[in-house]
Amino acid sequence: MIRTLTCVVKNISRRHYATAARTVKAESVRGVPIITCKRSEFNYFADGEVNKNVKFGEIPLASSGWRHRKSKGDHFIINASTPERESPSEELDNAKLEQFGVNEQLVNNIKTELEIEKLTSIQSKALPLITDMNHVLLAAATGCGKTLAYALPIVAQLLSTKNKVRDRQMNTPLALILTPGRELAGQVATVVEKLTRGLGVQVKTIIGGHTKRQMLNPDFEEVDILVGTIGAISKLVTTGIYRMDEVRHVVLDEADTLLDDSFAGKLAHFLKRFPVSLECRDFVVWSINDACS
Repeated sequence: MIRTLTCVVKNISRRHYATAARTVKAESVRGVPIITCKRSEFNYFADGEVNKNVKFGEIPLASSGWRHRKSKGDHFIINASTPERESPSEELDNAKLEQFGVNEQLVNNIKTELEIEKLTSIQSKALPLITDMNHVLLAAATGCGKTLAYALPIVAQLLSTKNKVRDRQMNTPLALILTPGRELAGQVATVVEKLTRGLGVQVKTIIGGHTKRQMLNPDFEEVDILVGTIGAISKLVTTGIYRMDEVRHVVLDEADTLLDDSFAGKLAHFLKRFPVSLECRDFVVWSINDACS
């Protein structure tokens, strides 16, 4: 978010020749706009307040009249801003975390591998909700720890239920994390791998670029958590290399991107492959929205 510093312009009086003093109304200064336009009435501020004269509360666009011949030279500027990082909310409490199935080894990995000593606000709020098998939408700025917020309860639950799944075939994951791009998939996989180090949880990362080679010469191995891009994973699932029969946890990371026009059709088709029945009542979708970052 952008912190807006406000000040008040004091009333001033000026005398113009023999006329009476004119009073200037106090005006609230809202700080530097997020978007600065040539015509100031189109400026957009962090509070998102819309001009009261605008019909139906729609936000007017500076570019809406750019087809007119008199709009030559019109422009707008998007000002850079640094969002505030959410401050840690509480220390890692082993006793409290054990209530949500987080064992001592997991806590040690958080401290030593991820070098985290405190949980952020969104992590503390998400842990009990996700542990109770709720469908959860996480929305927070970049750097607030959304990846750990969903990865921690996933791993904790897998450690308690993994051995209960009998005769599980190779390439049949228990949890799936989908991302729109390769870079994000790699970042998420790094966090999950550090979190699960020494716990016997197998993490597999799949990104595009070598999909054809994997289809021609696939690897078959034990996979507990599958992380990857929607495009690459969809192809390997369609060809039968990976099976979604045992998946109980699904994460849509950057869901706002996965649900836009460029991915929505592919995602909807892919999700139809998941079994929905009484036996899968613990099937949970955790949607991560980065639109607030």
